[in-house]
Order: sequence, then structure tokens, then C-alpha cells
Amino acid sequence: MTSFKFPRRLTAAADMVLPDAPAADIGSDHMHLPVYLIKQGICPYVIATDKAASPCINGAAYISSLGLADKIDIRCGDGLAVLKPGEAATIIITGMGGCLIKSILAAAPKVAASGKRLVLSPQKNPDVLRYFLAETGWRIVEEKMVKEDDIWYPLIAAQRGRMKLNAAEAEFGPYLLAQGTPEFRHYLQHKTDVLSALIRQLTALESTGCSHRIRDLQAERLRILNIMEGIASDQTRI
Repeated sequence: MTSFKFPRRLTAAADMVLPDAPAADIGSDHMHLPVYLIKQGICPYVIATDKAASPCINGAAYISSLGLADKIDIRCGDGLAVLKPGEAATIIITGMGGCLIKSILAAAPKVAASGKRLVLSPQKNPDVLRYFLAETGWRIVEEKMVKEDDIWYPLIAAQRGRMKLNAAEAEFGPYLLAQGTPEFRHYLQHKTDVLSALIRQLTALESTGCSHRIRDLQAERLRILNIMEGIASDQTRI
């Protein structure tokens, strides 16, 4: 292995990749994830893409210096346009917003549908992405919530199948809600703490114009608290 310490969010994504089969990392940038997948023996071959020329040029030099040019294929292009259907068993898209990930998948439906698994990490608008997956024949089979450098990263693994989502499942993740992992509960607690701080700040302003906003924030906080209570009750019964 190189001396580079891989971020937790990338190792968590790598753990969701189908082993012993080719993968494609879309928007790979520094090429760290493809290198990790090869070095760890997870994948025999990885396609690493980026739409900007600079990451591809620098990445090619980096991959060559590691002696991995025969195992990591760097392609410069936008989204899934540089892939052929069936080239990758796992298609990985991380470090982007949910709306952008949705647009990348929607722009190349045949390529997307040819993958056996999607590994996605929406930085925002995860509900938009989850609804899109449900509407286009994908079923979420695994989810993780990873905290790194005080930022929370949701990770989603999906395979072909049917799935229905309610609003809470679209926003927070059906698998995360069902499993109620400690890290996910910490994430929900973080959400309520942020809402509580906003409520205190607006209340201190003593402005009548803030009353509607305060009520909305209180309702949102209560909604998340009820979700947390539901998770706690489910785990108590287990």
C-alpha cells in the first residue's frame, strides 16, 4: 500500500463494491479509490473517469508510477459517456450532489442499467436520488452514514429490483432507518442539535417575523426526534 491514508468515506464505499469484478469510478479526481480497490484485491480492473483533462493527465502519471497502468484504465469524459454497457459490474459515483448523480445516471440509462450494482454518495439532496432509483428499477440493498472531518457522508448501494419509499425513507434512507446504526443515530442527533441552535438564535431575536420559521423548525425537530424514538423502540424489541 502507499503511505496515503484513505478517507473513511472512500473505504466505506470500497466495502460496498462487488468483489472480483470490474468497477468504474466516475469523477475519480485523484484516483485514490481505484488504487485502493486494486491494492486491496477487491477488483481485478477499474475504469477511472473524470471530465476534466488535468485529473486524467495527473492520474495517468500517478497510476503509472505505481505500476498499475494495466489494471486501472483512465478515461477522460463526462459521466457515463465513456463507458460501454456491461464494462463495469459496479458503478461508483461519490462526492457529488444527489441531483447531479441523478442526471449522470439518467443521461446514460443503458450503461447505468447494465451495472449489477451502484455505489453512490450524494452530498446533498439524497431524497431526489433515492426517489430516482425507485422510479428507474433500482432497490437499495445497503446504506452507511460516515462522519469525517465533521461532515456526514451517506453512502448507498443499489441493485436492480423494485422499491417503494415514503418521505422519511427517501430523505434518510430505508436501510439506515431499518438498521438504526449508532453512527446513523449520531447523525440524527446532530440534525436535532443544529435545529435546536437555530431555534434558540431566532427566539433570541424577539422578532414576530421569525415566529413562522421557529414553528417550522420546531416541527422538523420533533419529526426527527420521533424517528429517533421509533428506532430506539425497534431496537429495544430486538
